[in-house]
Amino acid sequence: MNESEENNQMLPPQDQDSFPPVSRPDLTEAIGTQIGPYKLLSFLGEGGFGIVYLAEQKKPVRRQVALKVIKPGMDSKQIIARFEAEQQALALLDHPNIARVFDAGTTEKGRLYFAMEYVKGRSVTEYCDHEKLAIEERLRLFIRICEAVQHAHQKGIIHRDIKPSNILVSVQGGQSIPKIIDFGVAKALSQPLTERTLFTEQGQLIGTPEYMSPEQAEIIAQNVDTRSDVYSLGVVLYELLSGTLPFDPKTLRQAAFGEIQRIIREEEPPRPSTRISILGDSATRVAQNRRMDVKRLVRRLHSELEWIPLMAMRKEPDRRYGTASSLAHDIQNYLNGNPLLAGPESTIYRVRKFTRRNRALVTGIAAVLVVLVAGAAVSTGLAFWALRERALAERQRVLAEKQRALAEQRAADATAGLLPMDILAGILRRQGQYDEAEQLYETVRDISKRLFTNEHPTAVLSMGCLASFYCDRNRYEEAEALFDELIPLSKCVFGVEDPNTLNYMGFLANLYRHQDRYNEAEALYGEIMKISEDAFHMEHPDILVHMHNFATFFRDQGRYDKAEPLYRKVVELSESVLPREQRHKWIYMENLATLYVEQEQCDEADRLYVRVWEAMCSARGQNHAETQQYAKRVIKGYEAWNKPEKAKEWRTKLSQIEDFEE
Repeated sequence: MNESEENNQMLPPQDQDSFPPVSRPDLTEAIGTQIGPYKLLSFLGEGGFGIVYLAEQKKPVRRQVALKVIKPGMDSKQIIARFEAEQQALALLDHPNIARVFDAGTTEKGRLYFAMEYVKGRSVTEYCDHEKLAIEERLRLFIRICEAVQHAHQKGIIHRDIKPSNILVSVQGGQSIPKIIDFGVAKALSQPLTERTLFTEQGQLIGTPEYMSPEQAEIIAQNVDTRSDVYSLGVVLYELLSGTLPFDPKTLRQAAFGEIQRIIREEEPPRPSTRISILGDSATRVAQNRRMDVKRLVRRLHSELEWIPLMAMRKEPDRRYGTASSLAHDIQNYLNGNPLLAGPESTIYRVRKFTRRNRALVTGIAAVLVVLVAGAAVSTGLAFWALRERALAERQRVLAEKQRALAEQRAADATAGLLPMDILAGILRRQGQYDEAEQLYETVRDISKRLFTNEHPTAVLSMGCLASFYCDRNRYEEAEALFDELIPLSKCVFGVEDPNTLNYMGFLANLYRHQDRYNEAEALYGEIMKISEDAFHMEHPDILVHMHNFATFFRDQGRYDKAEPLYRKVVELSESVLPREQRHKWIYMENLATLYVEQEQCDEADRLYVRVWEAMCSARGQNHAETQQYAKRVIKGYEAWNKPEKAKEWRTKLSQIEDFEE
């Protein structure tokens, strides 16, 4: 099996300032060779995709670069085309902890090469052990690595081969600076994983099994997204904390391909504290490298800390941290002494896992039970359906009664001056007079509390106005405290299924999302959708907003399989719910189109873009500022996703508009 990019760019410490020529007959390019503007100085490393050289560039700038030359057999026209298409996305990466890609081209022999920032440093695990960094220091360093990964994910780039040798740490100005190398290169160069492409000609697995997510180990890796990088980050964190890997490297590398897949996909890794306990003599060295003894290290990990890498490494992507930033956030929770998002696996989950692994046994037992209860199930099912239909009808009637009562109450409250004050506060808020608006919102809330109880509709609504105001001003702590009080009150006063209650829940879900509290956000969005579906609210305009936010939540995490059906449902429902000229309707279609572009489905995207364009031209006119801004967004979107032919089509279309300006 192949050790992909082992010690990429790294030199032994004694060689980091001098670069003697290396004589290797198997090198694809000889030391001293000129490749484009780069002269090869020294051999640095070798991996599954290519050979890395230290090279010198003299013009237009003088600098040393790490030059990777792709190996023979990895330079097909398809791979080169894919990499060239990826270059623009790679160029967008601008983060202090990601090594930059400067240039790409082909050698005289026709092999692809690219030049990237040369990083003098050690792998992150080697550096931490050499410097004997304490647990807290390792965690703070790792947070910066997560932030770099999150930056790349937001630019649409997945690494696919995160491991210590691709994370180099150097010291600059007394500060430890981690740099991730080869970002996006694996995505640009790797073929879709099929039976034909999993192995190289030598029968080697492309990738690094020790750090590979279960979905990457599939025969057809269709579900690889940003959460695969989160899994690999979890393995790196596991190693930084315990000094060992979740699965024994020797066992993995000696196993047949099918057994490697089985281990990665099915076997649960031991806890880091357990691995240290069975390391034997080497446990002492591991503990000393973290400035503590073995017992203290085991206790430290066993308390809560090991939950974090174990959650990042869960087999199912949707049970991991949703993003690299949420992983970093939970590490910061640990450092601050706050509760963690991560936790131990539940008993129910373990039973479910047992059921999946022992399907034949469980199926046999279940078959016997099915025979026993089948007769009762038919009649019970029919009765349940009838009861459910009656319950839903009654629920709708009660909701309508509550809405009428609320309208009557609000009309009565207007005589006390509260309703006009609410309206005035909203006007001040839209005009940007935030201090005055806040004072008025608080005045309404205080008056309503004095005149009524907390359970009064006006008191609840005034509290909701203030909470949403805090959200708009990014005062999340104050907003969350109000929502925690407000949502139970709203459920009591208006009902669980009332649009007001669901709106407050939607605000809180958005608040969680903006704070990278993805597990809490996803759970709350899901609850809103479930309540809305049960109460026949799916065609309510406010529910379309929540559904759209939920879809965007998935899209931001690269979970397109979840985002696309939600976006499509929003667009479908908006056709019958919203007026033709309603801006939300256009926004929903535009976002679905952009999602299609991100998934390389440009024909579907263009059909939607054209529909929005025609609707805006009909409603606003071709020369309206909003219409032209929309067209510019479409052009920039196509350019960002390297679709120049589509951008050109739209430029041609827009050039016919008399007052259109780029």
